[in-house]
Parts: sequence; structure tokens; C-alpha cells
Amino acid sequence: HACLYTGAFMAIVSNLRYQVLQGIIEPILIEQHQYIGNNKTNTNTNTSNKISGLIKAIAILVVRIGNGLLGSMLAIMGMQYLGLQQTKS
Repeated sequence: HACLYTGAFMAIVSNLRYQVLQGIIEPILIEQHQYIGNNKTNTNTNTSNKISGLIKAIAILVVRIGNGLLGSMLAIMGMQYLGLQQTKS
């Protein structure tokens, strides 16, 4: 039964989380705000763009790691709730 749960979880929950991450969080919340804090009068725009790109990459990394941890927690809690994984007593 655990393999059926895992397959369904990956097909439904993981796919939905990934779609939200790729379709909403990254393009709207991260890419749209990548230039926050950049000074428009700055003559060294190359350095500013590099810093902006680095901040964007770090933000995406943090969001994706958080998504993975959330998925792991949801999978384990679901298996415990359904009795497919026993908790230590």
C-alpha cells in the first residue's frame, strides 16, 4: 500500500507543488522583484546586474530547498496518518 500512496503523492501533490513553484512563485515573486535595491543612477550596471542575478539564484535555491523539505514532511505525515509508516515509540 505504501507504494500506491507514494505514486499517488508524487503524481498529484508533488506535481502541484512544482507547478505552483515554477508558474507562480519563481516568475512572479522572485523574477519580478530581482531589481529591488538597485540604484538607477549607478554607473556600474554590470556589477549591479551580477549582484541581482546572485540574489535571484539564492532566492530560487532557498525556495526549491524549502519545497523539497515541505514535500518530504507532507509525504511522511501522510504515511503516518494512513498507518503506512510506524512512528517510534
